[in-house]
Amino acid sequence: MGSFVGYDGHMSMRATFVLLVLLLAALGIVAYVVPRGSATGPVACTMEAKLCPDGSAVGRTGPNCEFAACPSETSGSTGNALAIGASATINGTTIGVLELIEDSRCPADVQCIQAGTVRVRASIDTYDKPFTFSLGKSQVVGDATITLVSVLPAQKFSTQTVQSSEYRFTFTVSNASR
Repeated sequence: MGSFVGYDGHMSMRATFVLLVLLLAALGIVAYVVPRGSATGPVACTMEAKLCPDGSAVGRTGPNCEFAACPSETSGSTGNALAIGASATINGTTIGVLELIEDSRCPADVQCIQAGTVRVRASIDTYDKPFTFSLGKSQVVGDATITLVSVLPAQKFSTQTVQSSEYRFTFTVSNASR
């Protein structure tokens, strides 16, 4: 009789093990088949960044958490990204970039109290004196309102040295009489 008790205990343990395996298999199938949340619900993307050729960085966005597009070197409404020493005629106004005066923008990998700015000296049409333009600030020159709208590289890093030849400046011009 003693061996019968051991046999029953062994069968009971084996049955419990089989039931546990079947239960885990069923849970695995349910977890695989049932969708994991709504496709229309909010999505949380990782905080990775992609370094663009112009020195700027873009993060992940959208429902698939894909990297945002890098800004092109001809961004801006005019399509005229001017290097130092270059000039272009925009809406009838000729702008020539003479020199970079200041780039005090906060590096992307540093926490700053102020954002900083970019200032550039440029010649305008036939005026005898150069004009200084600050990033994002409009300036009236004759009948034209000129704005330095973007500067590439868009961001820099504390360990990065940007040569003046690498800068590109994009301006917009709106004319009061046109």
